[in-house]
Amino acid sequence: AAGLEGAVARDQALLERGGAVVAAAAGGKHTLLLTRDGAVYGFGSNYYGQLEGRPFDSACLPFRLGGAGTPLGGRPVSQIAAGSEHSALVAGRGAYLIGSNTYGQLARAAGAFEQQGAGGAPEPFTACALDNTSCAGFGLVGVAAGGYFTFLQLATDPCPPGSSGPAPFGRPGHLGDCLACPPGTLAPLPGSTECAPCPPGAAAANWSSTACVACAVASYADAPGAANCTACPAGRSTGGEGSNSSAACAELCPPGTRGTVLVHGLTAGACAGCEPGTFSRGNGSLECAPCAQGAFSRGNATACSACPLGTATPGAGLGVGPASCAPLCPPGSFGQANGSLGFAGAGAQCQACPSGFFA
Repeated sequence: AAGLEGAVARDQALLERGGAVVAAAAGGKHTLLLTRDGAVYGFGSNYYGQLEGRPFDSACLPFRLGGAGTPLGGRPVSQIAAGSEHSALVAGRGAYLIGSNTYGQLARAAGAFEQQGAGGAPEPFTACALDNTSCAGFGLVGVAAGGYFTFLQLATDPCPPGSSGPAPFGRPGHLGDCLACPPGTLAPLPGSTECAPCPPGAAAANWSSTACVACAVASYADAPGAANCTACPAGRSTGGEGSNSSAACAELCPPGTRGTVLVHGLTAGACAGCEPGTFSRGNGSLECAPCAQGAFSRGNATACSACPLGTATPGAGLGVGPASCAPLCPPGSFGQANGSLGFAGAGAQCQACPSGFFA
């Protein structure tokens, strides 16, 4: 008795902590409560095991049904119903029927499991158990109980994400089949009754999409329902992903120039030509790169020109034209140091390498 009282007190505490009661069902002599977290509590008569075979004939205080070792086995319950002397619970894709079976209200032969405290049938009913010839794709979606009878509602499984089905429940049947969402649309949840168009700035290129993808940099989608994003014209780019207008395609600074207005790491507007000795190769350059030693540019350059053979510039970025290419000391000699090269010129003379040395 002490153990039973402890169990009752424990279940009362669970009920108080379990959140709001979302449904109640009253039978002939017992009552069921369903909480938001899917737990079921019962009190009242348990003569036929309608409170799932508890070791007593009646309970005056709420007692949790469906613990470990019971037919329900701790599964969360979505619907409840109570008859005169039996209970019906929907959990997952099955219905658990417990209590009196005098008139076959447990969907078994009349009288089966008919004994005091038996707790009803040990296994849940599924759509297949009710109709072995056409159970594929069906599930139990509803339950109702009268004095000595039970109704179980079957329905086809909802259309999967990426498809739509006939209203109002998005399930295939006599009103129509599931239809794959065409490109440019999506259905993120099961049981959708329509495929929604992608919003501007996003697209869905494939059939049966469950999500739309934001337009990449340098592209846009200016209308809902786009299957593909439109690329910006050459030399233009957007300020980021998800652009929804062609106006977002800003003109980038062309090769041979640099700019100061950033568009997603690239420059547009206020473009200035590259100075002599520098260059920029692509659109939207933020800086002009210096020509390497041994190469030169005259300005607004998209590439640097190499000095003639046997000549070089004094250093990187110092080649501002062909005149910047000075002669180098020939092999076997050395001259005035400038960087890592020896130059002949500007008053310097090349000298032959001493005995035992080479260049």
